[in-house]
Amino acid sequence: MNTFILHEPNRELTEGYFTALMKYSVVFLIAWMFGQLIIFTYPCVAWSGEKYPPTLTWLNDYHIISWILVVIGSYFYVVSQIKKYYLPMVTTFRFNQTQQQLELVLLHTFSGKTSQTSIPYHHLNIQFETKENKWYGKQRVYRIASNEQTIALVNIEKTAWKQFPEIENLVVELNKHIA
Repeated sequence: MNTFILHEPNRELTEGYFTALMKYSVVFLIAWMFGQLIIFTYPCVAWSGEKYPPTLTWLNDYHIISWILVVIGSYFYVVSQIKKYYLPMVTTFRFNQTQQQLELVLLHTFSGKTSQTSIPYHHLNIQFETKENKWYGKQRVYRIASNEQTIALVNIEKTAWKQFPEIENLVVELNKHIA
């Protein structure tokens, strides 16, 4: 049985509802302020120097436009945060050769709770892909699935697995099971 255990990261744990609420409220207020700034400064920017600055009919309902801008800005931020917390982080790989299954310990970084799952080798589907990113460079990403349902993504370069002393042994073991 090959076991690879990563110590749970403390700084990513239990972000929780209060911190998420604070993040979203700050993003909401910043988007609202930018919306107000854009709506109130547009007539001055568009003014050609005549006697009075132009007033646009849709500016009479500026609060509606401001709310629309806030909802659009907040939507994109919330979607990016949901993608971040959607899949759990793998903290333990246990390749059990006697029972022919991969046992994973998964850490849900939003709630800080761990769960365990076992995937028989005949249901296991590991896909490997490389990504190029200007911030992180070349990344090795393993998608671990059971019956075509994604259980976890392991991005070696963006997680603590990069500093794991036996990372090459783990990569070799994962590559043995690539579909």
